[in-house]
Amino acid sequence: MAEYSKTAVINAPAAAVWEVIRDFNGTGKFSPVVADSVWETENHGPGGLRTITMKDGSKALDRLDVLDDENMVITYSILEAEPPFPFKGYQATMRLKPLGESSCELTWSCFFLPRGDSEAPALEIISNVYSAGIEGLQKLLARG
Repeated sequence: MAEYSKTAVINAPAAAVWEVIRDFNGTGKFSPVVADSVWETENHGPGGLRTITMKDGSKALDRLDVLDDENMVITYSILEAEPPFPFKGYQATMRLKPLGESSCELTWSCFFLPRGDSEAPALEIISNVYSAGIEGLQKLLARG
């Protein structure tokens, strides 16, 4: 089992950041690597499924596992991916921690099983997606 985590300070109130992050089907609003996201189920809460299409054309079927408004935590899993990503058994969590009235700390972490002998290809993809998403969140929330 491999793990990855990225933590960043977002210069916006935690409540404002949470409103963006908690929209499981709205990842494309802040992530420049996401082209489209479509609900596959009528359930838009935990257990709900979405198909996300990346800008490179790759697709993934994701399940919302946890949506905890009180603690500002969202957890999701990739159930299927095409073409196959260099990992399987992927589950990620985004957790916000207020740092006062105008900033918060976002920790985006995951665990997964690498496909093949090395976890390096998976870590490169995950790192790039997380960095782009965090940068996109910062830009979106800076505009207000």
